[in-house]
This record gives sequence, structure tokens and C-alpha cells, in this order.
Amino acid sequence: IRWGEGPAQRVPELRQLAEWVAKRSEEKHVIDKDIIVVGDFNIPKRDDDLFRAITSNGLTIPDALLGVSHGTNLARDKRYDQILHLHRYTKTFTAGGVLDFFRGDWRALFPAASYPKMTKQDFTFELSDHLPLWAQLDTWVDDEALDQFLARRKRG
Repeated sequence: IRWGEGPAQRVPELRQLAEWVAKRSEEKHVIDKDIIVVGDFNIPKRDDDLFRAITSNGLTIPDALLGVSHGTNLARDKRYDQILHLHRYTKTFTAGGVLDFFRGDWRALFPAASYPKMTKQDFTFELSDHLPLWAQLDTWVDDEALDQFLARRKRG
């Protein structure tokens, strides 16, 4: 999502993406209704208008990622990156987190002997200014599909 002049400019773009995902999942000829959206959405926190915009049409944070206690920026205080799920099967995500390769310092990755003048900003251009967000997926959903089918039959 483009950074723009400020957060308010990102809200319509995030809302449009959320609408597209919802419409895509409802299309008649789309076989897989589970949609995973991954990326840098420039959303600093989960309780703001930007996050509400991207989740306005059913995208959610998978349960396996709800317990992640820190952000994806190097300071670990912003949640710019997201893995979101418009789900048909709820047990798809089995684990997830943020891989903190930075751990407060870049010198272990770029030793001073090899990079004597490297600054933190230089480091971000060499590797990244974000920490990778990861998730483990269980793609064997037959059991859950059967459970959902049986539950519908009991109700109907």
C-alpha cells in the first residue's frame, strides 16, 4: 500500500483491496474460497482506521498470529506487515510469528571489520527495515471440510 501524504490517504486503498478480496471470494468460478493476503500495508497498529479498512470485509488475522507480541519494524513497535485470511477453513494456520534477525543491532550480520562505516540506515538498505512475518499452513483440510459439511446437515 502506497505510503502517501499520511495515513488518511491509505484508508481508501486498503478498503478497496478488502472489497476486491471479498468480491473475488464470492465469484462463481473461483474454486478456492480461502484467500490469504500478505504484504507491507503500512498499518502501524491493529486498533486504527487503517486496520479497520483492510478488515472491513472479512479479512482477519489468523489465530496463530494473534499472540505475536511485537511489530515488524526494527524498533518492534509497528505492525506494518500483515498476513490476513478470508477463511472458509479456520484451522489453516498452525503457527506464526516475527523473525527478529536484527535483535537491536546490525553488527552481527555486518561486522565492523568488513563494513567499518555502516550505519543503521545503511543496514536497512542492505537487508531490510522490516522483520519477516511468517506463518505455517496446514493444507490438509479434509477433516475440517467434513466437520463443516456434517454441521450443515445437522442444522438443515
